[in-house]
Amino acid sequence: MEIAEKIRAFMDEKKMSEAEFAAAVGVSRGALHNWLKGVGRPSANAAEKIEKYLSGDAEGAEAAENAAEGAAKAGEGQAE
Repeated sequence: MEIAEKIRAFMDEKKMSEAEFAAAVGVSRGALHNWLKGVGRPSANAAEKIEKYLSGDAEGAEAAENAAEGAAKAGEGQAE
């Protein structure tokens, strides 16, 4: 099953909106909407967070999001 199908099935089961799911996994609603329509695919980092969330590993999804944010902040400091 493609990730978009997994997301849609999960959202339907939990009666979640796109905005709710996107916020829960730390992606924009617009990006999620595009993936669900088949426009593009999640990055490896986003896909990891989504898979962890879908599997019930909310802590793992949050940890992946925090690690990504930390890496982004570290990269900002190196750009100067």
